Amino acid sequence: MGTRKVSISASGILARRLNQRNMAAMLGIATSILCFAAYVKTLCPGVYVGDSGEIASVAWMLDVGHPTGYPLYSMLGRAFAMLVPFGAIVFRMNLFSAVCAAFAVFLLFRAGIRLGLPSGAAAVGAGAVGLSLTFWSQSVISEVYALHVMLICAILFCMISTYQSGSVRHFYMAWFLVGLSFGNHLSTVLIMPVMAVGSVLAFTKRRLSLSSVLPASILCVLGGSVYLYLPIRSLIPGLPGNWGNPRTLDAFIYHVTGKQFGNLMFTQSSGEVLTNLAQYLKSLYQELTPVGLFAAILGLVSMLKSRRSLAGLLLLAWAPFVFWGINYDVADVEVFFLPGSLAFSTFLAAALWTPMRIKRGLGQRSVFVVPIAAAALLILVAPLLLGYYHNNRSNHTVGQGYARMMLDTPIEGATIYTFGWSSPFVLRYLNSVEEIRPDIDVKINWSMRNAAERKLGLSKSPKVYYEFPSQLDDAPSCELTPEGVLFHITCVNDVEPLRADSTLTRVKLDLIDRNETWFDWLSLAVLGKINYMLGAAEAEEGNVTLMKEHLLKAETLGEGNAGVLNNIGSIYLQAGLYSDALRLFEAAHEADQNFVLVGMNIPACYLKMGNYDAVLQSYQSLQGVDFGYPYIHVIAGDAYSKIGQYELAAAEYERAIEMEPELASAHNNLGTTYDSMGRSKDAIEEYKRALGIDPQFASPYNNLATIALRQGEMETATKFARKAIELDPSLCEAYSTLGNIKSMAGRYDEAETLYTQAIKKGCCNASVLNNLAVAALKLGDPVRARSLLEAALSLEPNYEQAITNLAIVKGITVN
Repeated sequence: MGTRKVSISASGILARRLNQRNMAAMLGIATSILCFAAYVKTLCPGVYVGDSGEIASVAWMLDVGHPTGYPLYSMLGRAFAMLVPFGAIVFRMNLFSAVCAAFAVFLLFRAGIRLGLPSGAAAVGAGAVGLSLTFWSQSVISEVYALHVMLICAILFCMISTYQSGSVRHFYMAWFLVGLSFGNHLSTVLIMPVMAVGSVLAFTKRRLSLSSVLPASILCVLGGSVYLYLPIRSLIPGLPGNWGNPRTLDAFIYHVTGKQFGNLMFTQSSGEVLTNLAQYLKSLYQELTPVGLFAAILGLVSMLKSRRSLAGLLLLAWAPFVFWGINYDVADVEVFFLPGSLAFSTFLAAALWTPMRIKRGLGQRSVFVVPIAAAALLILVAPLLLGYYHNNRSNHTVGQGYARMMLDTPIEGATIYTFGWSSPFVLRYLNSVEEIRPDIDVKINWSMRNAAERKLGLSKSPKVYYEFPSQLDDAPSCELTPEGVLFHITCVNDVEPLRADSTLTRVKLDLIDRNETWFDWLSLAVLGKINYMLGAAEAEEGNVTLMKEHLLKAETLGEGNAGVLNNIGSIYLQAGLYSDALRLFEAAHEADQNFVLVGMNIPACYLKMGNYDAVLQSYQSLQGVDFGYPYIHVIAGDAYSKIGQYELAAAEYERAIEMEPELASAHNNLGTTYDSMGRSKDAIEEYKRALGIDPQFASPYNNLATIALRQGEMETATKFARKAIELDPSLCEAYSTLGNIKSMAGRYDEAETLYTQAIKKGCCNASVLNNLAVAALKLGDPVRARSLLEAALSLEPNYEQAITNLAIVKGITVN
């Protein structure tokens, strides 16, 4: 009897444990299903912005994607899309992300159970992370991050299992998954510290033997061998998408290591890093909601007291991702924090478990049931509501609709050049995967190797369309015709250079204003780009008020981006609004002190303002900076020349020429400096060198005319001055020179007309005003001459010729 009772008791305990395990499993599945239902409800039905179109296209076509290639996602995504028998290809790829994310939630739950957390607490922790804003946002679109997080969760689960039970099988699986995860995203390297510490702890506790290291290493390399997919696929002739062509060893290494993004990492100042850290902590507040974040902090404090080693390992899993993220200068940096934020699942669970554990021995557990349940409800419901509001992509069709409008515009067999990060990949997906308008060739302008390649494409095909005209800044002479939502480009000879026509961009901006859903497709950066282009167009058309209106919007949307501020400042500089330009250049320099173009534009702006001391102070402050641009020395040379320090000016021009021997402007300015030093022969040689480099450069012809005039060679001087005006009708100095020629010939009426033209075209300086006054006096108008001379002296009070002439004129007018 006694034996039977013991047997029954043992059976009852076993049954109870099995029942508890089943209940825990069911709770984990239910949590995953809850999250999956939220993802499916908000799933994007078509192509989303950013990389999504390319990610889906590359996976379905089995192409080679942008660095680092993401081969694992491509293969698994293609397999999943083939198994799902319904929906468009991109819908299946979006659904693949939802499945990966839901499975990641289940793995998080299982990891919590392995750590000894109660199933309810583990479910709340996993669910809160699964419903957090950024995690959710990546679960409803075709992107690599849901798969990335799922793999990290699987690795952590296997390592926890290894540590708890000494399971060699889980140890091998963990390292194999590390290799696979590398094949999806290189940020897997950031989990290596916790992997190394976890493995060492498993060895020291004698749960594993050192003999398991070699097989684990082999399995890790085997998992990472998925990268061989890239060179193998790139060998296929005519592969539609073969980014980087990584078939050689150098190209392969460059591609898979993402070297092109290296300049964005660890290049920020300490102040910027601290700002990024503060922004990350603020984002945690938004991700988990105040209740969730407060609970996570309480849970962490509790774990640091009761399970210090585990808390340390979780912090070790979290910290590298945060450190990397705050030192990575990209717009979508929040997705790189995701793997590290998984630790908060355990912290949240620990916060709910701690009160129950404390009171377990006192028989007062029921006291905490209601408040803990209420806290758990808040931790889940708040992110559920917030996430649904922010991440509902179920009605997101405007980007795809706009891309369809682009594809419907061109004539048969045309080429569309597009740019940016919003429409290009949507176009590529519709064109290559859905095979909409397969006769059209879609090219991403910024992915082409150089300007020469773009020019070649334009010159070869008469059927070329551009999304925005500003992408043709370096194109040959072209005519633009708005058609639909694109510009039809026709490149011919003997036409005016391309201008930033604002007609179509205004149409697009009107569409955006009328349809708020465009804001879900067009990022603020793109809206800023449109306003920037409109500002540039208005500047060319002379509409200063409208120009400033659009540029102010672009500045606001740029959110302190140094590149945006620099570009806007450049338009102000060209428009002659030097104070506005200087303000923006200084703001850009403050935003990014390593931005070399800004460092050059500030002294360039001071030069235009005539503040030569400020030019040289700015230049001196930049000593030791490797610009790689010779123009900074041209600017410094111009400033030295203006204040009469010709030796220093010549040295700067010579330094610019040493850096770039074919820089025509440096040769021309060196010539003017030599001329001011009395070295006319050397000046003539430099002007000839400038014209040998650029025969269409007008300024050297005008400078040659000046020397010829001084030497009494009137015919030669006239020929050179007229040639300068022919090449550049806006060159005011050439009109002044030709006026001097006419004045010396006694033809004061012609001289007066030419001086007036020079002033209208921008040469309103003391010298030209003085010469115009002399012509007016010779033509019998001393009153006008006096007014002109007084204006000249207001600009340059010590100008001796004007002082002398004014004394003469005053004597005449008094008499």
